[in-house]
Amino acid sequence: HSMRMMFLAAEASIMVGGESLVRRELLRINDGDRRFELRPHGTPGSVCLDLAPGLMHATLSGHDRATLEVEWIVTDGSAIALDAWAMCGRQSSQVSILDAFGQLVIPDLTARDPAMHPMVFTPGRFLLRAETFNGPLVLRVGQSTSCVPMRAAV
Repeated sequence: HSMRMMFLAAEASIMVGGESLVRRELLRINDGDRRFELRPHGTPGSVCLDLAPGLMHATLSGHDRATLEVEWIVTDGSAIALDAWAMCGRQSSQVSILDAFGQLVIPDLTARDPAMHPMVFTPGRFLLRAETFNGPLVLRVGQSTSCVPMRAAV
């Protein structure tokens, strides 16, 4: 079962009072990078990105504003179905997914919830852009666990 979603790069930032307080880039994501955290001391804002083979899960908490961008590719072959959703406490979050040409594949990921059917992604490059103001935001994009055979714990 090969993972066909490969992560290329990520960037997170936290802003307070319109100033970019802290920014962190992860330019090459390898198997060693599993958790990517940005928690500046003395502010309530944070960005946490968890990566697993074929799956990303992120939690953003903006004091003023927290942002996350993740770039990935769907490798060659047929299209794949990926779970894709975002949930925010307040309606002051924006999450979108763009393709390599800058066209919106999913204009508003917060309109999708975990119960929805997976989205179909064709092979190519994608960019997730997320930002939240004041409130918490949780998002997930990845290969659906529902289609992976469950193994009984031995």
